[in-house]
Amino acid sequence: MKKQENYKNLFKRKVVYNLIGKLNLNEILYDLDEIQREIQNEKSLSTELDVKINEWEKKIRQKQTETGGAHAAITFNANVRKQERVLENRLDTV
Repeated sequence: MKKQENYKNLFKRKVVYNLIGKLNLNEILYDLDEIQREIQNEKSLSTELDVKINEWEKKIRQKQTETGGAHAAITFNANVRKQERVLENRLDTV
């Protein structure tokens, strides 16, 4: 977004320069086209990155389900402690 704002500011400055006669209309139109191309390139790059982010998020979710979810370690530790208590109780009753 900052890049787009910088381009808008650049374009505004060139329009102001044109009003005081330092640039001509062709230069402004060329710069406008260039800025629009760069904005389009940034949008396509953003779209590509969004696709990659979604792919990685999907891979992360898949790995989490393969390993037993996001809280697998906590669940495993709780089960170990429970089993430990059960075995200790069995020993106490013997």
